[in-house]
Amino acid sequence: MIRSLYAVLAFCLVPPLLADASESAPLLDSLHAGGYVVLMRHAEAPGSDMMGEIDLDDCSMQRQLSARGREQARGLGQVFRDHGLGDMPVLSSRYCRCRQTAEELALGPVTRNPALDSYFYSRDQRKQRLADMRALIEAYSDGPSVIMVTHRLNILDMTGVAIDPADMLIIRHRTEDSPRIVGRISAAVGTRAYRP
Repeated sequence: MIRSLYAVLAFCLVPPLLADASESAPLLDSLHAGGYVVLMRHAEAPGSDMMGEIDLDDCSMQRQLSARGREQARGLGQVFRDHGLGDMPVLSSRYCRCRQTAEELALGPVTRNPALDSYFYSRDQRKQRLADMRALIEAYSDGPSVIMVTHRLNILDMTGVAIDPADMLIIRHRTEDSPRIVGRISAAVGTRAYRP
């Protein structure tokens, strides 16, 4: 499974150099220097959440990872460990599908952070949630590289890029405008390389 994941793992550097799996090492190795944030959309989690107030500790009321979603997260975690990144800090939305993704990466303790929570059903919280997320990204701009597992809408509104389940954007904080996208990782079967 891991070999097949390497075969389909796709990387994209911005701008506009495309990189395939054979060129992945420099991009991942750069994370050792610190200051990078890996924004990850949770892995495959079919279905929909119950609307309204939900108990974020009760996974029976929420979408959860499928078997394929767990496989996606485990495979990506192995890729990071193979590049010596087995002890990266991992932050997660409090939603079960994000927490499960972060745990399946198996890269160390997972810290749940409300700044990464979904606001899909509470759009009135969008402005504050994005401000909190920017502050969180900025807090790690001078520290070790970190993985933040969150939701499609959060990543789209933060970066302008829509990504698939288990995909990642590697970004660097900048004080003006949106973060700078450094690279993109996809676990999608059949994908070689693409632009964000």
